[in-house]
Amino acid sequence: MNSNAIMISVYKTSLTEDDLEVLKTVLNSLPKIAKWSTDLEDCDNILRIESKYAVEQDIISILQAHSISCVELE
Repeated sequence: MNSNAIMISVYKTSLTEDDLEVLKTVLNSLPKIAKWSTDLEDCDNILRIESKYAVEQDIISILQAHSISCVELE
């Protein structure tokens, strides 16, 4: 596997517009995350993470610590 490969993980969340400012600060401070985006118009309030590292458990733990439900989609 290419060590420079970007992994994309997608999560179903309970994110709201009000959560985005806190989330922005937290996710932007994580050096493992190359890029992230949300789609709050989707019924699953999608959070999409691009990273060279496995960050799934970190993301789930961080969101849950902020009372945001988060489940990785397959």
